[in-house]
Amino acid sequence: MTPDEATNEGLKELSRVMTGDATVLIDLTKDEDALRAAMDQGWRNRLSKAERSDLVVQKAGVKPAQYRWLLEAEATQRARRGYRAMPVDMTERWQDAKADGARGDKGAGLAVYRADLKRDAAAGMLFLIHGSRATYHVGWTSDEGRSNAAHNLLLWTAIRDLKGRGVAVLDLGGVNTQSGAGIARFKLETGGAVLQRAGAFV
Repeated sequence: MTPDEATNEGLKELSRVMTGDATVLIDLTKDEDALRAAMDQGWRNRLSKAERSDLVVQKAGVKPAQYRWLLEAEATQRARRGYRAMPVDMTERWQDAKADGARGDKGAGLAVYRADLKRDAAAGMLFLIHGSRATYHVGWTSDEGRSNAAHNLLLWTAIRDLKGRGVAVLDLGGVNTQSGAGIARFKLETGGAVLQRAGAFV
C-alpha cells in the first residue's frame, strides 16, 4: 500500500519497501486572489506575460480523437528527453472506467486544455479527475509556447476551471529536483504545498 500522506502512523506493523515520492498540492478551496498571490513572483510574471500574448486558450474536447494529438506529442517528447511516464493508452482506459460510473459521461474523469498561436497548437495539458481531486497527467509545449509561457497560462486556466467544477485539491504530480529540475521548479513556484509521501509498504 502507498498512503497518500506524509506519515507512516498505523503502518508500523508493515515493512517499508520504497521511499515516498514528493508532489505539490494546490488547495482550490482558496479564492482566486489568494491562489494568485501565493505564486512565486517570477511565476506570476510569466503568467502575466502569457495573458498579454497572442495565445488563445480553450477547454478542449474530451473525445479521444480530440485529445490524442496531445498524447502523441507528449510521447514524442518523452522519447526525445528519455523520461518515463504512465502508458499513453492508460488515459482512454481511465476515461472509459470513469464514464462507466457516470452514466456514460466522457467528461467525468478528464479535463483537457489547449493553447494556440494562430493556427498551431502551442501547448496542451490533460488532467485526471477523481472525486474532489484532480491530478496533472500529461503536458506538452512547443518552443513558441515555451517562449510565451503557455504552460503558466494553461495551468492557471485549469486551476480556475477545476475550482469551478468543485475540485478541492489539484495534485501537480511528482517533483524530481535531480533529473527534472526545471519541471519541479515550475510546480514548486505555483505556491502549492509540498507533500513528501511516507512510501510503499507491504
